[in-house]
Amino acid sequence: TLRIVTARLDVGLSAALDVDRAAADLASSRSQRGLFEASQKQAAYTLDVLVGESSGTNDLSSQGAGKIPNYARQPELGLPANLLRNRPDVRAGEEALLRELALIMAEKSDLLPRLTLPGTLAATGGDGADVISASLTPILDIPILDFGRREAEVEAQRARARAAQAQYVSLVLNAHRDVETALTNVAAFRSRLDELREAGDRSQSAYNQLEALYREGLASFIDILDAQRTLIQVREQIVETEADLASALARLSASLGLTTT
Repeated sequence: TLRIVTARLDVGLSAALDVDRAAADLASSRSQRGLFEASQKQAAYTLDVLVGESSGTNDLSSQGAGKIPNYARQPELGLPANLLRNRPDVRAGEEALLRELALIMAEKSDLLPRLTLPGTLAATGGDGADVISASLTPILDIPILDFGRREAEVEAQRARARAAQAQYVSLVLNAHRDVETALTNVAAFRSRLDELREAGDRSQSAYNQLEALYREGLASFIDILDAQRTLIQVREQIVETEADLASALARLSASLGLTTT
């Protein structure tokens, strides 16, 4: 735009004020480049660390404009809720519950009578024949006179199992909430991105038409400048929404306990 306005100024078709405005907009846009590049590199360094690589290994600038790096692939949807068991917290809760349930059976086994055979077995030789001698005193342990200690231990273990069950249910419900929230955000950002891309196409078309009219002297500089600013704003919103969508996809993968590659 600055080049067009300058060319029109040279032939007396534009005012110097238009050149100053275009130059100011260009300088303002260029002044943000360093900050954006620094932010991009910081994000790349953070992603490198998260995937276990040295900082600077991945160059986000090589992805190209509008390309989302494959750090956050969208997981397949429509899968059974059993997929929540991939989450480390849900898996740990399930294992804790199974452990407590197994301990109930272990405590119950203490209620059963136990027959023990303390004593000795010995083999001796005499007159060419082996003789087995035994000194055994069978002991039958019946848990009757333990004043309810074993039953209390079983009941206490049942209480611990119920607590583990409640914790597990809470973990599953929280996991389900995380997934539903992530799915809602993904759908919202996708819808917003579709609408912004439509707005971007319309804004680009409007700018192209105004630029052609301006070259012929049929449109004012203010009109084309306004169209250009609108187009830039829409493009910025598209990039921001693409970033939001990538973050939402990463959160969805994390909520499902899936690894992102």
